[in-house]
Amino acid sequence: MLNTGRPLSVISRELRDRLTAFGYLDEISSELYQLRGVQMDGQQAPPLIARASRGPALLGFAGMLGLQFLDGFRQIHFDRDTRLLTRIG
Repeated sequence: MLNTGRPLSVISRELRDRLTAFGYLDEISSELYQLRGVQMDGQQAPPLIARASRGPALLGFAGMLGLQFLDGFRQIHFDRDTRLLTRIG
């Protein structure tokens, strides 16, 4: 889920534990991580800084992408009819 009201991305603690087990997270500080090695639509995604929190799971999500996620792309297009977010670059 994209949450443009948050500057930083957030992952559930359960997702943090799973990603750590597979070696995709590097701990930066307490509850702050760098997620790496993720592919989106068959392409390598830029590294993502995320905070681990109970919040996403309470809302029924594994995580929420914050605004800093969008900083990694030159252009973003959102189609309101299909609710499809397309990133370019």
